[in-house]
Amino acid sequence: MNIRYVILAKYAEFTADSTLNMIGGDFDKIETADFPCLIPSVLAAVKIELTPENCGRRYAIVGSVVQPETGEVLGTSDTHELLPFDPSSLGPSSPIELGLVIQIPNVEVAEPGTYEFHVTINDVPQTPKPRLRVGPVGSMRRVFLEKREVQ
Repeated sequence: MNIRYVILAKYAEFTADSTLNMIGGDFDKIETADFPCLIPSVLAAVKIELTPENCGRRYAIVGSVVQPETGEVLGTSDTHELLPFDPSSLGPSSPIELGLVIQIPNVEVAEPGTYEFHVTINDVPQTPKPRLRVGPVGSMRRVFLEKREVQ
């Protein structure tokens, strides 16, 4: 089992053919007027790759927002359960891809800082761990690219 990616988004869904649709994807900062602040929802699109050998086991998949310096968990998702199944029912494709949207409601952030979105599978931490910076309004540097004509 391998995590191909974890992308923070404001909205995400996977279609039946495993295509990811998202709005506000790949962000890494939230600006707020006050601290502590309550983030109503932190959401991540996760693509997991399974081999046929992995399909015969049960997996518990959980997301959490963590303060990486202290290890404090600021919020946790519900547990997503992947039950054992016969991979031959999916046809000859290998590896098998599973798209999953993990949502963590009501994340309270006490102070400005950089936080991480963690995914665990059967209590084993996975990578990558996308970062989420939270700071006062106007404190985050913005980078804009100029539109130029290609010659």
